Amino acid sequence: MLTITEIVILSVALAADSFVTSCFSGALHKKLDFKLDFKLPVFLPVVRFLFLISGIIAGRFLSSFLTDYVYMSGLSVLSIVGIKLGFESIRFYPEEKVILIDNYRTTFLITIAGSINTLIAGTGLGMIGTGLTAPSLITLTAVACFSCAGIMAGKTFGYRPSVRFIGLISGILILSVTIRLFIFNMIK
Repeated sequence: MLTITEIVILSVALAADSFVTSCFSGALHKKLDFKLDFKLPVFLPVVRFLFLISGIIAGRFLSSFLTDYVYMSGLSVLSIVGIKLGFESIRFYPEEKVILIDNYRTTFLITIAGSINTLIAGTGLGMIGTGLTAPSLITLTAVACFSCAGIMAGKTFGYRPSVRFIGLISGILILSVTIRLFIFNMIK
């Protein structure tokens, strides 16, 4: 079972890439001198919240089929998400993250695309046996804070490619927690 500290680390790491997307969007809106409303900080947390809950429920459903290896399977899924986040920040293409968010359809699509990692990680958390409340509420709060901070940072500082390394840090954090849990489970 995960401790509350591990749940916080995983939830905040999953939410960190919303800062990157929001920061680049804020910088693009500043450069084009377009008004940026706060659709993204509203949509992003709500959709990530729903995707995480869906993932946890799916992981719990899958755990009934993987009775002997469910914990290790859940850790494997979380590890894959951590590795994926790290590689996405290393293999960075600005056109994937810098998007002009000027209507609801664009906001919805960028939110769905960014929430896939959360869905997959939620599946891993569900397989491990994590509850619904703590990870979903922490992720909701963290995504809301990160996306608001990202928009403000993008508007204030402009386009900074180094922001992409937040994804690398979040991937390393997720991978570190899963490795620690794997070692702890092997010793136990």
